[in-house]
Amino acid sequence: MKLVQEVQLFDTLRADQRRLLDAHLNQIRAAIEGVRNPPFGDEFILFPERLANGVAPIKTAFQLLLKDSGWTLEARLFEKVGPGKVDAARTDSGLTSMVEWETGNISSSHRALEKMILAMVQSRAQQGVLVLPGRQMARYLTDRVGNWEELLPYKELHEMIGRDVLAPHEIPGRLLAFVVEHDKLDAAAPRITKGTDGRALR
Repeated sequence: MKLVQEVQLFDTLRADQRRLLDAHLNQIRAAIEGVRNPPFGDEFILFPERLANGVAPIKTAFQLLLKDSGWTLEARLFEKVGPGKVDAARTDSGLTSMVEWETGNISSSHRALEKMILAMVQSRAQQGVLVLPGRQMARYLTDRVGNWEELLPYKELHEMIGRDVLAPHEIPGRLLAFVVEHDKLDAAAPRITKGTDGRALR
């Protein structure tokens, strides 16, 4: 799978925090690039039909690759009455990164960003990454999955929140969106079904 764009929504980290958390970003990048279809192939190839491919197995494959790098999956950063778990998180030297892989619609994308912003406001994490497809990839996925182009009109809002234009104080942390796309289309590629084992995509 290709990581085609990295969008920094805000970054108020200190230089020493940034150096450590950059290593977490490298692990996220490697996990994205490690997602494959068909199994054990060299690329991420999609069956070229609108709405033909499931999304949950793609996220699961990504999570398992992060787990192999020492990340905690379905991490609970909040209390049980909070906004829920994050797809994966990792803490080193007291600094926590969290990542959400988009499998729902654009409303889900907004909730994921708000969850990660809240975690930073409450000092539960210092870095958040939302991974979501570009529009070209999204058209071949089921469930009208959220994509970067739909989220783009709100980019300025999140930038303003991070630099305390709208918030009472500057938010301590870094928030990014990673935009992914398939490597190519091929009618010979297996369709990605819903609810199957993510390791089949590795």
